[in-house]
Amino acid sequence: MGHANTSKHFQELFKKYPCSDDDFCDLVKSSCPYNHDINKCSIGLSIKSRTVRACDSGVFTKNGCDRGYNDLFELYQNMDADYGIIIDYLKDKEKTIKSASEALREYGKKNTPLN
Repeated sequence: MGHANTSKHFQELFKKYPCSDDDFCDLVKSSCPYNHDINKCSIGLSIKSRTVRACDSGVFTKNGCDRGYNDLFELYQNMDADYGIIIDYLKDKEKTIKSASEALREYGKKNTPLN
């Protein structure tokens, strides 16, 4: 699981998982024979197919979520997340419901594979 307030480096690693930028590949216990192209790696594809990647808005981190849904959904998509979690509000169900409605409106405008 990741969230919207992670570093650009973490976001790239999240997107590439289970691959990495390292010279050594933990999947094959050697250097990557596929030049970090997961589509050529049966082990990497197998792991990726059995992994669910979700991203949270980061609302409960130190700085909270300071993005609108357009940016948030774009970030989720750029991180290749399977699921993106809405901006929710602790102990404020009315505000969370309003946020969910806004998320659905924005989601409806996009052609995104997020669940």
